[in-house]
Amino acid sequence: MGKRARARDYAERAYRTLANQRGPELAMARSTIAQLEMLDYNYPPVAEHCEAAIAIAEETGRPDIIAHAKNNLGMSVTYSDPDRARALLDESLRISLGIKRSDDVARAYTNRAYIEISLMDLPAALGSAQAGLAHSRAHEQEGFQHYQGGTVAWILILQGRWSEADAYLEDAFDRLSEVTNRSQSFPEACAM
Repeated sequence: MGKRARARDYAERAYRTLANQRGPELAMARSTIAQLEMLDYNYPPVAEHCEAAIAIAEETGRPDIIAHAKNNLGMSVTYSDPDRARALLDESLRISLGIKRSDDVARAYTNRAYIEISLMDLPAALGSAQAGLAHSRAHEQEGFQHYQGGTVAWILILQGRWSEADAYLEDAFDRLSEVTNRSQSFPEACAM
């Protein structure tokens, strides 16, 4: 069983266990299932899980779960309703910044950039990716720095800005080599 299948199994078991206990744990289980569905491009069940997670999180005063679910829902409607996708990701970012959840902030910036890449609004994508990279550097989020550095490089390559992309890739690979081997899959490796 692969990592995603194991994650799905754990999330679904948590959901079944918590189904009759309306609380933040159930909300997070539902948002996690939605995230896994979204990552598998299985968008129809995402809305139901996210909307339920948001309702429970609102009842229990958990803005972190609201931000997580809105992020998932936004990504799932990228193609069907781009304006709503952008609004949901912007709201997720606003909430995450407000409650100082650095991982959720980085995730929102990253996903906002990927929405714009998907819709080929490369200037907006670059702005989100660079803002996310700056945030991750300021909060010492090494993993997000690698990912976002690669995302910035990819966008620059799509724009034909090769030398600028190269600078981001060199920086990303220098930092990456300090913590792991270069055979790991990161967007900067794809951009190379």
